[in-house]
Amino acid sequence: MIGIRQNIGSTAALCVMLVLLTAPVAAAEPAPPAPAASPMPATIEPPGNGLPITVTKCGGSARVEGRRGSARIDVNYEVTGAKTADAVEFLMRNEFGPRYAIGVRDNGTFSPGVPIHHLLAADAPNEIGPFTSYPNHCSLTYVHFTDGTEWRSAGSFLVAERPEVIGEFGLPENSRPRGIAIGADGSLWVVEERANAIAHVDAGNGKLLGEYPIPTAQADPRYIARGAGDTMWFTEFRGAKIGTISPDGTIREFSVGCTGCHPGPIAVDASGNAWFAEMNIETDRSRPTASPTYGANVIGRITPQGMVSEFAIPTQNSYPTALFVARDGTIWFTESGGKIGHMASDGKVLVELASTGERPWWIGEDANGVLHALSTDARATRVGYSILSRTPEGGYQKISTFSPLSGLIAITGGALDLQGNIWFTDMLGNRIARAGQDGRSAELNLGRGGTSVGTGPITVNLGTAPMSIAVADDGTLWLVELMTSRIIHIRPH
Repeated sequence: MIGIRQNIGSTAALCVMLVLLTAPVAAAEPAPPAPAASPMPATIEPPGNGLPITVTKCGGSARVEGRRGSARIDVNYEVTGAKTADAVEFLMRNEFGPRYAIGVRDNGTFSPGVPIHHLLAADAPNEIGPFTSYPNHCSLTYVHFTDGTEWRSAGSFLVAERPEVIGEFGLPENSRPRGIAIGADGSLWVVEERANAIAHVDAGNGKLLGEYPIPTAQADPRYIARGAGDTMWFTEFRGAKIGTISPDGTIREFSVGCTGCHPGPIAVDASGNAWFAEMNIETDRSRPTASPTYGANVIGRITPQGMVSEFAIPTQNSYPTALFVARDGTIWFTESGGKIGHMASDGKVLVELASTGERPWWIGEDANGVLHALSTDARATRVGYSILSRTPEGGYQKISTFSPLSGLIAITGGALDLQGNIWFTDMLGNRIARAGQDGRSAELNLGRGGTSVGTGPITVNLGTAPMSIAVADDGTLWLVELMTSRIIHIRPH
């Protein structure tokens, strides 16, 4: 790892799912027959240069089995400017759940006014499947002309820049992994929610080195972080405990001090103390808010010996969703109401940055000590990349750049890559995506999970439900899928 300690909560995303379960959901309706082709007059306008490409039609049919299958997608488009092109890239998106997006590159000679027919077929990734069942959107992202000039749409990545899956490892069936962290030796540690266990996995071959049951029944483990040496720290959301696990599988548990509190994101400081965010609400009657040591808005600290201290967050119902410890020993956390908090190592809250209409979901620090944050806009339809910098007055200011992504976003995990970009898991979008200061977004869809929530005619397919992500020393990404009980290894390009 690169010295970054980070975690993020997913309860808000689950709340969104509950809302979806109480209203009609288009994704749950039976898929209509796949049309041979559907009109799609989608175009992208480059700034001030006219339209280089027009997409006139998208359609096709597909058969999908597992993560791969056979697919046939027909796309017709033409160069409408005065130049001849020799390379064209376009993006196809599907807006229904789970949503998908794929990028395609065509090389050849594309003359002005001559229709171009593209056929994408045979053993294509199974994310193509939904395009044949629901209306889809095709848009151009890049055109290279024979005179050496080029055009690209704002906020888009080239096909060659998109992330790719380079490995998949299965965990025990239906173990439901929630969090992942990388040990000092590069091996993977995973908290398994349904199995109520901690899994240790060889990152080279995916071999399960051990699966260790958590002593507390139905503890609901969710978050895990590397501590001093080879010790890993994890939180028990329902068990109201903090745990440690050593390389030999020995587990220790420490009670937080109440039956109704819910420890969530966790990080470890240079002294070996673990800091954790309690994801509580005011209606939690088992935790009396009148006591100065108890409250619905709490950041906790636990020593290696198990001594717990708790510090109140000034804002009520703040529901902290992410937490990390900076190199200077201060603690940073995000609040679901839109604020970002900054706390000293003695528990004193130094500042709460006021909400600017965004909802921060993750915060971390790069190797140069620069603070980065990830947020969504108020409607959770765009993702924002922010840098927090000091002001002359000694405070902090946040400057955000928003990237375009399709559909509703539910961020469940985040990690900073070696170039300072934030990669995150999006449970509702069923994808891993990137946000950066350049405002361009890249995304990789993760296929179908085959698991639905709800009964009767109202159901929601959760897809693979990517939940947590970590960055390895070589810059590759590791994430876990809740619904498929798999670990996915990704090259971000």
